[in-house]
Amino acid sequence: LLTELLGALTERGMKTALITLKHRETANNYRALWRALLNLDSLTVLGLDGAEQLGPLAWFFVRLLSRRLPGLIITNHHPGRLPFLYECSTSPELLQELTADLLGENEVMSFENAAKLHALYSGNIRAALLHCYDRPHIFRKVRTST
Repeated sequence: LLTELLGALTERGMKTALITLKHRETANNYRALWRALLNLDSLTVLGLDGAEQLGPLAWFFVRLLSRRLPGLIITNHHPGRLPFLYECSTSPELLQELTADLLGENEVMSFENAAKLHALYSGNIRAALLHCYDRPHIFRKVRTST
């Protein structure tokens, strides 16, 4: 969603940049973040993916350094950092649908397994899909009539 939004802004002639935080509060993550923030010019809308990974002090500095930008759009798994523009939610049905799209028509995840994984990972579809990566037993073959 963030990539799509930044793409739409770029198509309208705005400069955009995307910073993705991958690991919770690591020194390398912060150094890369600060370097990127300091190198942005004042005409760039910043997209920050994974803002929930920043501690309070780091978040303070992101807000401070981004004040000179025309916009800051973040993804965050928890409310409270910035007002919501759009709130996404997941469901076991979505997990089941995505696995069907990925695997094709020959394999399927049961709704029961999708519901268990959705609950286990608190709705985090990415984590649920990673769980499936080395566990092909979660899926069952679909029988085709010949």
